[in-house]
Amino acid sequence: MSEVLRPHLKLEISAHEKEFEQSSRDICSFVNELSQNNAETRILCVDPMQTAADKFSALVWRINAKDRKKPRGSTQNDPTIMRHLHDLVALRGYVSDHRFKSICEDSLKKDMGRSDITDSIDDHIKKSLSTLITDKIYSKEYEAFVETVSYEKKDKRILFKEACKEFEKICFTMIENK
Repeated sequence: MSEVLRPHLKLEISAHEKEFEQSSRDICSFVNELSQNNAETRILCVDPMQTAADKFSALVWRINAKDRKKPRGSTQNDPTIMRHLHDLVALRGYVSDHRFKSICEDSLKKDMGRSDITDSIDDHIKKSLSTLITDKIYSKEYEAFVETVSYEKKDKRILFKEACKEFEKICFTMIENK
């Protein structure tokens, strides 16, 4: 089995007050999307800005908690964390929302308890950015992820270099003006 795809899926469910109203969104199969047909249905969804904030937080803490000395594919050395980088960049249009920074900070505070990292949030963000850029294995893991799961044409795919630049912009947005 590919190391890019996980052989199992774990779900984490939590209950808390809605921070934003849900919005109704079109749901379209790959077949209809690629054949440019209409969506089959609509469902209520979480605000994409909330998803972007959660993706940012998940990526930051997972990069900092990653241990390359552990077996590849283990919880401590999981190459699939690159999905968060790819998804975050795909959601970049929602990052400019004025609410993003505060929602992201809340998500980061909640996620800080998931590892033994004791850095400040700003240091945590800076460290993840530095690690993402300097650890060359991330580029390979990202490209393997995109190659395996993206159905976009190659010229439309989000490249690692582009993803890192977008992540860097978001990091700088999060740590500026404090």
